Amino acid sequence: MTVINNASIAAIAIILVTSLVILFKWKHANLMTPMHSTRSVKTNKEPTIVIAGSSNSGKTSLFNLLVSNEAHSTLMSQVPNIKSNFKLPFGSQSTKFTLMDFPGHTKLRHMLYQALKESTNIKFIILMVDSTSDPKNITDTAEILYEILKITERNPLGVDILIACNKSESFTSRLPVKFRIALEQEIDTIIKTKKKNLSSLNHNLSAGVEEEEEDDDDILPIHASNGFSFNLLEGSVDAIEGSVLKNDIGKWGNWIEERTS
Repeated sequence: MTVINNASIAAIAIILVTSLVILFKWKHANLMTPMHSTRSVKTNKEPTIVIAGSSNSGKTSLFNLLVSNEAHSTLMSQVPNIKSNFKLPFGSQSTKFTLMDFPGHTKLRHMLYQALKESTNIKFIILMVDSTSDPKNITDTAEILYEILKITERNPLGVDILIACNKSESFTSRLPVKFRIALEQEIDTIIKTKKKNLSSLNHNLSAGVEEEEEDDDDILPIHASNGFSFNLLEGSVDAIEGSVLKNDIGKWGNWIEERTS
């Protein structure tokens, strides 16, 4: 009987332990389930200024200069910098803004695009560019700008964008107009490539070939029969030189003042 009782006790213990393990895993799985499918999107209605661009273009240094009047040297950002109730250091200081600076790393850019979608009162966007880089190698910045325009150009009035050509103090810096032209050409290439891919996809779908779904939302909502131009946009796009390091941002300040006064 002792052997039987011991065996019964062991069996009951195993059942209890197994049940507890299953219950723990079930609860843990529920806790780890992403909430993005059910949570409500938080809309940002505050007047907002956004700083964006590739890594090492000077985004966070400009953010620090505007907020504290000091362009601190920075490491690569992994989270956005946000300053609420921010007053611009030039022009009228009667209006308070939310100032946002987003990481430029490819894997972190989704935070920028999500914030743009959730913000209903973006005053303007500052796109930082390293003017010492070769305009021929500006594909990364063009991809960021393209994704931005896909969102902002769905606004009836668009959003004005300042291409802030930083590091103009360097003798290797290029003229802002060169970057404007290079960005237009790169975006034109992106549009043509995406239209070609969409056309190929539609052809394959009509032929019964299964492929990953794509839609027109991935293409900038403008008609560019003669090639892309910033002049086709609802918002204005201006390229202006400046230097965060030398605190030479007067020209950027004039551009900003026109849009906040």
